[in-house]
Amino acid sequence: MTAGPAAGEGDEARLLDTIAGIHRELRPGATLAVTLDTHLDRDLQLESLTRVELLSRIEKAFGVRLPDAVIAEADTPREILRALRAAR
Repeated sequence: MTAGPAAGEGDEARLLDTIAGIHRELRPGATLAVTLDTHLDRDLQLESLTRVELLSRIEKAFGVRLPDAVIAEADTPREILRALRAAR
């Protein structure tokens, strides 16, 4: 059985890169390292409009469709990663 484009151990790195990319766009020169436990609101200060864009980028990067509630309710990238894995 062959793994799909969203499967594999690279999920974590791809997700963190996607989140870090949007954070760098919002705050050029920011030095915060994004981890699975980085808080999306408190640490990255991602407001609702940015979260919608983030959801779109995550869906594109992983080739999945996630419920809007996932990105609205997720506190950390770890929670988004769980939703991504469940979406498969």
